[in-house]
Amino acid sequence: MHNPIITSLLDTDAYKLNMQQAVFHHYPDVHVSADFYCRSDENLAYLRDQVIDHIHHMGTLRFQADEIDYLASLDLYQADFLTYLSRFQLNPQQVTVSIEDGQLAIHIDGPWCEVILWEVPLLAIICELRNRACYPEYGVNDALARLDDKLAHLAADGYSDNFHLVDFGTRRRFSRDVHQAIVTRLQAVYPPLKGTSNCWLAKQLGLPPVGTQAHECSRLTNNWPAIWLTPNSLL
Repeated sequence: MHNPIITSLLDTDAYKLNMQQAVFHHYPDVHVSADFYCRSDENLAYLRDQVIDHIHHMGTLRFQADEIDYLASLDLYQADFLTYLSRFQLNPQQVTVSIEDGQLAIHIDGPWCEVILWEVPLLAIICELRNRACYPEYGVNDALARLDDKLAHLAADGYSDNFHLVDFGTRRRFSRDVHQAIVTRLQAVYPPLKGTSNCWLAKQLGLPPVGTQAHECSRLTNNWPAIWLTPNSLL
């Protein structure tokens, strides 16, 4: 497709892969459902067809050999899970995109071990499509200018060497290009940056991938909606 937002399955948060491994080993038969809710009055219904196109594109993606090698180098993932990832593909048939009460509605249903990797890229897709429509005049240079201004204020205030910063911006990012530019600039000029939750960026930039687990693991009841897709950037 033209100008895809997600081009790698590694473009997700590290904690998703961490939790997916736990599900793979301990809860392989658990079935879950997930729903997207827009927590504002903004109408996103016009994004439906574009979201569907991107979902189908994501179904064509596979973890590449160098990406599996990278994950293996982290010494976090067991060999059987890495073998599973090397064959893994997202299934677009698990995702239903519709309009309900005039608003964009997304429902995901399937094995937890598969569904778990839909959340983060779907939120990134929705946010970027929305921002392309609402702010077509803004891009990387504007984001970097705002970042440099904020960093100047922090420097003037004398930030502490004991302050540690980790990027967790994937699901709420303005765009993939802006996200990469921001983390790259922080890595170059802002020593408190200690890592990123985004595995693809961590691999590209040589940063530690940071992440543990989320509320998704707090309940293990079948048919419980384990993933609440809520783009906070739209609040």
